[in-house]
Amino acid sequence: MIASESKTNLECKTQVWSDCLTKFGLHLIVKKMEYLMSDPNEYGTIQINDTDPPRTEKFKYLCSIITADGSLSYRLTSRTNSFWLKWCTISNIKCDKKISKGLKSKTYHTIIQTVEIYGAEC
Repeated sequence: MIASESKTNLECKTQVWSDCLTKFGLHLIVKKMEYLMSDPNEYGTIQINDTDPPRTEKFKYLCSIITADGSLSYRLTSRTNSFWLKWCTISNIKCDKKISKGLKSKTYHTIIQTVEIYGAEC
């Protein structure tokens, strides 16, 4: 992730990064890049290596979803989906009568509750 306060500065930083990668035989794939602007009224695009990467309204960074408007709805949806995915993966454990309630409780506290409250600030 590269952060900047202006489109011009972002273009410059990204171009420098691309040039440094090229020196070591690596290539920046601009088609796979996307950029986010916090001002929805600002129009235009940026250019990297004569290519315009697409503008996005949200992206995932360090297990958080960052949006242009700063809302938490995508982050909450992502956390809820992660919770249900983990819940479904242990569904055979929670329904198995051969497994003790103590082990089921430990499984819940170790896996499900951890996923459920991960990233919660309150």
